[in-house]
Amino acid sequence: MSTANLIICEFCDSVYRRAPLQGRVVACCSRCGARLYRNSRSDLDVMLALTLAALAVFLIANAYPLMLLGVSGKSSEATLWQMIVDTYDSNVSPIAPVAAITVFFFPLLQICLYAYVLVPLRRGRVPVAFIGVMHALRQMQPWTMVEVFVLGMLVAVVKLGGMATATPETGMWAFAVLTFLLTRLNSRDLGELWECAERIVSAAGGDALRRRPLAVDAGEAPANAAAGGVGQHSAFRQERPAQVRAGDLNLLACHACGLVLHGARKSSPCFCPRCDQSLHRRKPDSHARTWAFLIAAAILYIPANVLTVMHTATLFGADDNTILSGVVELWNGGAWDLAVIVFTASIAVPLIKMACLLLLLLSSRRGSARWRRERTRIYRMVELIGRWSMLDVFVVALLLSLVRFGIVAEVRAGPGIVAFCAVVILTMLASMSFDPRLIWDVRSSAGQRQSAASGTGA
Repeated sequence: MSTANLIICEFCDSVYRRAPLQGRVVACCSRCGARLYRNSRSDLDVMLALTLAALAVFLIANAYPLMLLGVSGKSSEATLWQMIVDTYDSNVSPIAPVAAITVFFFPLLQICLYAYVLVPLRRGRVPVAFIGVMHALRQMQPWTMVEVFVLGMLVAVVKLGGMATATPETGMWAFAVLTFLLTRLNSRDLGELWECAERIVSAAGGDALRRRPLAVDAGEAPANAAAGGVGQHSAFRQERPAQVRAGDLNLLACHACGLVLHGARKSSPCFCPRCDQSLHRRKPDSHARTWAFLIAAAILYIPANVLTVMHTATLFGADDNTILSGVVELWNGGAWDLAVIVFTASIAVPLIKMACLLLLLLSSRRGSARWRRERTRIYRMVELIGRWSMLDVFVVALLLSLVRFGIVAEVRAGPGIVAFCAVVILTMLASMSFDPRLIWDVRSSAGQRQSAASGTGA
């Protein structure tokens, strides 16, 4: 059986044959509801235009101040890099590298790497080090947080409204545009670029992407075994109990480039022949790694919410704020919408993430076959919302850089924000370590009893 047109769902391990799609249609897994692929009208010109526009906007966003703050005849402004330097010079210097990586280095590197790949592909050739660049793009996507930073700037403007006049500047508007451009760019499936490179290599009669041979089993799976359906995007979908899974066919997909392969021999290490990544049927030590990150995050969640995250001093008095007191301050100030956003992102989301991961760990460990589709949706939700908890970290970093008026006004960060930043990173690592396919690895005992009963009756 050829694996050229097969695709494996990364959440439940179901196998499907690719089918052409028309219009704005998305192929979804009929078992767990996850998106498989969409109409691949991969327009390299559009992607390159988005990349070049993002690069221009990124330079503008970092060249101009983010906002202007005025109080008692004094004014202060800060660019992104100045904010990072001021944070490093403060008593919460560990936050500075996080802000630098997630808002400056990774977005810039991501834009440059997209341009490096797209320009040669558009001209019909595969760039040097294409494989390494594609791996870097995949790894950076979850840690690029420009959109979270933009929301943090909005919260900072509202917080500063009570002590000074805060005016958004060119840098802030440029970051808002950059958020839109990067969102459009990252919504593209990297698998389209892998396939484009494969087509270019095949047309040239070469095999440049192939790094090493794969040790595979000699036998082939039955031709009718991968009879998966391709669904269109829909909110409700019926699960197919008889859906064929990759493990049943001795197939596995590369987690980096999506290439579907016959299962490798267990006696020898195996690597993807296209991108040279090591192949695993499941993430190694998934439960142990997830437990370790989750326990560490739960321990740090207490000081993150109990200790002071920000000390504010003005002519009218001083105030020590925890995350919750900051939410109350926004609510009392009339910004109830931002108060809800900050409460959700900074208090509810980390707690919900830890509770959901605990549920997924316990249920998959005990082999529960109930609510598997719903538990898979919970995992996808946890992956989606995790980064937004970084909101308070960016707000504190901005205030540290902007409020520098000596005896008139001053902002200092507290140890709680460092603990909170660690909680966000640990919960993100925990969700990345968990393998959602473990939810589907246990067959329903009720289904097995029903099958046995029907077999006995026959």
